[in-house]
Amino acid sequence: MRKTIYVLSALCLSLLGQAEALAQTKSETLRVWMDDITLTADGETITKLTVYENDVKDYASFNMSFVVPDGIRIAQVSAGRGKVKNDVELSDRGTESHTITANQPSETLIKVSCISMEGENLYPDDVDGNPLDELFTIGLVADPTALNGAYTITLGDLDFGLIIDEQGNMEDITMEELPTFQLTITGGQDGLTIPYTLTASGVGTLVLPFDAEVPEGLMVLTATDVVGNEVQLSQQTRIVAGTPLIVMGEAGAYTFQGVPATTETTFTEGVLTGTTVQQSITAGYVLQTQNGETGFFRISADDPITIPAYRCWLNYDSEVKWLGLPEGLLTAIRNGKWSQENGQWFDLGGRPTSVKARGMKVQQGRKTIHN
Repeated sequence: MRKTIYVLSALCLSLLGQAEALAQTKSETLRVWMDDITLTADGETITKLTVYENDVKDYASFNMSFVVPDGIRIAQVSAGRGKVKNDVELSDRGTESHTITANQPSETLIKVSCISMEGENLYPDDVDGNPLDELFTIGLVADPTALNGAYTITLGDLDFGLIIDEQGNMEDITMEELPTFQLTITGGQDGLTIPYTLTASGVGTLVLPFDAEVPEGLMVLTATDVVGNEVQLSQQTRIVAGTPLIVMGEAGAYTFQGVPATTETTFTEGVLTGTTVQQSITAGYVLQTQNGETGFFRISADDPITIPAYRCWLNYDSEVKWLGLPEGLLTAIRNGKWSQENGQWFDLGGRPTSVKARGMKVQQGRKTIHN
């Protein structure tokens, strides 16, 4: 009977993506880390990623996942008799009853799971009492289409199953701070080109997976808060990877080029959330122009909105149907004052100001800060 309970508990933990099934406890002693790796984008070379774990406690199972750049896949190795399998191997820490699996449910998501069908613990030490930190290895291959660059990868969906009593009840343990490692791709494609169109309203949203300079004729701002019915803005001097932005300036076509620095797809800063992949959302506010008014309009759960890749929405909870932007700034944008009127500097509210005045100012697309 006890063995059955162990197996059922371990199987519960092995259901990836079901982290809510058990209450999760954050450990102050659990450590998980990985080696940095470099992949050659030739579609053939297998590079091993090694994952390590150390704790004063011993565990019976674990789950984890990580998001990789496009063009990265789990290597296939021989399983005998002409068959192949995913290249993932548990270290000597596991008992013979432990099984480790790895799968790639989407092009960029890799999930790893390890359980013991007999409810046995992973061995914490070797026969001489030395810690066995190596947990498992997984072979990765980069296709020639992968983009060159150095990517910071964060381990996600991380939990370890800890048996807490003789009845086989288990506790779900995770870390205070999720670990990261550096994944570098060489021999692939150089850079990513993202076309961007600013409509006639002169206002848009943007999030990029790489750093970039602000093009002439534009200014970029973060949305820090909402006060009353107005979104509060803070101008930025350059575009930082993963920063959701409001873009204002001259309508037209722009191009951003760079090497992605992150594999994450959703980013939040202040009250703005951006996505590098198309998403359907059912709450918050989306930037639109309706009846001549440009601002953020509330989304109804009954009428989802599709956010295109590299765009943002306002993650603000309110019953107000419309949230506006600083009117003075919008007026300046519409009139072209901030970028076209020779000699005059304007503040973020679109008001004429002196170049010596404190704060951020704009003149003909140039920006300055005076403290």
